[in-house]
Amino acid sequence: MSQSDWFQAAEKTDVPPFDVRPILAEGIHPLADVVARSRDIPPGGFLVVDAPFDPKPLRRQLEKMGFPSVARPLAAGHWRIVFRHQPAAGTLAPKPAESDADNDGTQLDLCGLEPPEPLLRILKRIDGGGVHRLEVRLEREPMMLFPELADRGWTWERLESEAGEVRLKLTLIPA
Repeated sequence: MSQSDWFQAAEKTDVPPFDVRPILAEGIHPLADVVARSRDIPPGGFLVVDAPFDPKPLRRQLEKMGFPSVARPLAAGHWRIVFRHQPAAGTLAPKPAESDADNDGTQLDLCGLEPPEPLLRILKRIDGGGVHRLEVRLEREPMMLFPELADRGWTWERLESEAGEVRLKLTLIPA
């Protein structure tokens, strides 16, 4: 199926558009919401987003995660973007959220989140207590995180990771 056919195919599947225009009007960046919705899209499935403009940075971000897209203007201030889930080797495909049953809470996949959200989620998790080790997956080096970890008595080490991602093992220093 060519990209030009995606609009028609998405309409046939009755995928309701996710309209981010009201979210943007409130001054909130919708990236985290779009990424969260993408986690539910099976390979070959569609995510349809309505926006007030062609969100090229969002499209590039989701393409890294295996969601190439096509965008069309529908009216003044109304664009429709159709993303198709096409995971391929080397893409940062969305992984299950940290609350999934097979995760004991010591692994956080924070890809797709804009700064400072990854930093805030990591600090919330370690400040909540009950965890002495944490592995995190990020898209970029979290430079602001390292001094915060040191202040809280945590160390970090870089783990082997795929191109385009950063994996860290965080460990609480025994008192």
